[in-house]
Amino acid sequence: MYLLLKLISWIQWIRLQFGKMFDRIDVTRDGAVNWDKFASHMLLEFYEKDDKVKNNQVPHWNELKVLST
Repeated sequence: MYLLLKLISWIQWIRLQFGKMFDRIDVTRDGAVNWDKFASHMLLEFYEKDDKVKNNQVPHWNELKVLST
């Protein structure tokens, strides 16, 4: 019984997550998501994540070496 309740709650959570994703993708609010909308959304998400990673990365410089003259 416990596993069944766990499965039902998991399915409800998945539906909620897909609903949220659908709402983010369907920017025109026409109630449909086609391949172009989905692909555009995914590319935009990846570009935003990539920009965040690039902006948060700190370069790891090697220790400075003194040149003798």
